[in-house]
Amino acid sequence: PETSSFHMSFGEMTITLDDVACLFHLPVRGHFYTPVSVTREEAVALAAELLAVSYEFALE
Repeated sequence: PETSSFHMSFGEMTITLDDVACLFHLPVRGHFYTPVSVTREEAVALAAELLAVSYEFALE
């Protein structure tokens, strides 16, 4: 099965949501967003809004 593990020289490591939140100083709160069908443009717009960046920056 496919996993999100990284194989390092010292062993296997998995990145968790808490790891990402800590590294990027993003609070994890509220309800999980699960879109049924979303276009690339909608995803970029949502990311830009939630991260408080411009649409152009989110495209990069």
